[in-house]
Amino acid sequence: MRLDALGYTVFFEESRAALKLAVSSIARVTSCHKDTYTVAGEKGEYAAKIAGKIFYTAMDKENFPVVGDWVSLTGLEEAHPTIKAMLPRKNILTRKSAGGGDNQPIGANIDTAFIVQSLDRDYNLNRLERYLTSVTNCKITPVLILNKTDLISGAELQEKISLIRKRFSNLHVIPASGTKEGGASELKKFIQKKTTYCFIGSSGVGKSSLINGLTGENTLATGALSDYTKKGTHTTCHRSLILLDNGGIVIDNPGMREFGLSAEVPEADSAGIFNQIDTIALECKYSNCSHGGEKGCAVRSAIDSGKLDEAKYLSYIKLKKEMEHNAMTAFEKRKKDKKFGKFCKTVMKQKKK
Repeated sequence: MRLDALGYTVFFEESRAALKLAVSSIARVTSCHKDTYTVAGEKGEYAAKIAGKIFYTAMDKENFPVVGDWVSLTGLEEAHPTIKAMLPRKNILTRKSAGGGDNQPIGANIDTAFIVQSLDRDYNLNRLERYLTSVTNCKITPVLILNKTDLISGAELQEKISLIRKRFSNLHVIPASGTKEGGASELKKFIQKKTTYCFIGSSGVGKSSLINGLTGENTLATGALSDYTKKGTHTTCHRSLILLDNGGIVIDNPGMREFGLSAEVPEADSAGIFNQIDTIALECKYSNCSHGGEKGCAVRSAIDSGKLDEAKYLSYIKLKKEMEHNAMTAFEKRKKDKKFGKFCKTVMKQKKK
């Protein structure tokens, strides 16, 4: 198989040449299983281990190979493939794990992220905004898939799409139904060869059914909603890279109960999430305006006049605070918590007096 069919571009070729790695050694990670990686290259597919140097120098999970990474192998002749080096990434999509722990890698070198929301209990614009924020921050093009369209009428679907486009003006929306024959036809038309896509979304939104619709076979297991929680069940257990018949490249991901943000607000906002608010804020009377009701606050005026949706603004504030908190070092967080503790004690003393 040619490397370009797996998404290999000039960006990676320049990196390979700079590192003086043999072209024949290059492969792409298609799945990860604990300490073993499945990789695909011009000579076929292999199960490979990582070299000790990578293992012992990796500072966190992001330093290990993830699905979508390009790597250099040794030991092919001896049938003992070993990942000796990783090519620089174009991007890596991560999320903050539950409880605010380490960043969890989702995939690397992604061109487009399909954010899947089902038109039942999962549909939520604030959750969508959370996904969009993370995706655009990684310079990945976001596309929304509204799945399970068979659950609502055509008029209801158009109403939801209108509300979405009102809040996210530049966002491309694709209606789909993974359980209905031909329900993924619009999605098939969108996918291009040699381009890497990833599917992200909550458990049970139908990502696996959509991918099965793209492959034309039951590549991935599917499941129903939990009878007890009425929430989606995890049907995909690990991340994997799949090459479609039309040449598109897809990374599937397990469903996510939580999607914590791990980065700061992006400078370039292709989905139009923050641009409107940031532009309005430039008109505030004071440069350090908190938009909490100060005199001359352009943001508050825009909300009062109806120019800016208050729900969108409140979501913006919540996401921005979360990203700023997650971007802080452990030392900064301890310092802030200590300062807040002293503030609470002072307030309590004053209250007693």
